[in-house]
Amino acid sequence: MAIRLGTVPIYVKDQAEALRFYVDALGFEKRMDSPMGEGLRWLTVAPPGEATDFVLASGFGGDDWEARIGHSHGCVLLTDDIDETYRTWRDRGVQFTEAPTLQEWGAMQALFNDPDGNGFVLVQLPD
Repeated sequence: MAIRLGTVPIYVKDQAEALRFYVDALGFEKRMDSPMGEGLRWLTVAPPGEATDFVLASGFGGDDWEARIGHSHGCVLLTDDIDETYRTWRDRGVQFTEAPTLQEWGAMQALFNDPDGNGFVLVQLPD
């Protein structure tokens, strides 16, 4: 039996604004943009070449979906060159809360938030 990670929800206020951030600032690709009922859309993005994507969720996910905005934290994105990724994303307007820093466990790590306050960890693993 094979199990793999498919889609991770990221709750956002404005899907168009979130899409601009993930595509223009982070360089992700838009994977799917489909209506799913009155005023709702299934909008997914992902790093190029990756199987797992993020759904930029707005208006669905239960009665408390608005309370979830800005509360996604700890998702780790891996890079093979944290300094280059940091500079590129910073120049594109990504707001980092921590610059690349060597961690006690041997990896380099930087922290950033999307425009809705969802937090991510950018990591370069040791060789």
